Amino acid sequence: MPNSAKKLIIGCKISKKCFWFLGGIFEAIDAFDALEGLEEEAKNPQLWDDSAKAQNILSKKEKLSQKIKAYHTLKSAHKSYQELVSWADETHDQKLFEETFCELRDFYPQAKAWYMAVVFSGPADDHNCYIEIHAGAGGVESQDWALMLWRMYERWVEKAGYAHEVISHMDGEGGGVKSV
Repeated sequence: MPNSAKKLIIGCKISKKCFWFLGGIFEAIDAFDALEGLEEEAKNPQLWDDSAKAQNILSKKEKLSQKIKAYHTLKSAHKSYQELVSWADETHDQKLFEETFCELRDFYPQAKAWYMAVVFSGPADDHNCYIEIHAGAGGVESQDWALMLWRMYERWVEKAGYAHEVISHMDGEGGGVKSV
């Protein structure tokens, strides 16, 4: 199998994963219905009697509109990539294989970012959280494991771009941590 064909297969897997992000998490029909309901509420002249409620509805409407727009953009891109993959397969064009793979590879981070935005769109998802890690009664090994777990979470938080702060930290006797 030529190298470009292997890359294209990888690209197809990336595209399928992106499509799962698009359809599996974001229920487009529900979103359209919700947006329609919010637009109807926004048209009500009595809504403006309560400015806090009006601001809340407009904020929800704007967020939902942005999600729907992103959904359409990514779905359209996915369809284009599917067509490129089919065309590259039919024509056996090496250059098209390479270009298609590069575009699919660039498409994946966009879809993943959108997926994260949809997953973390619940009513409490913008709030802070606390994570406590306790080594327990396992001695040095459990303290080492607690340290590894803490480092793993810390790296993920930094990579995701979230702010974090250690409130309490207790080192273990032989290495690791008793609690964080």
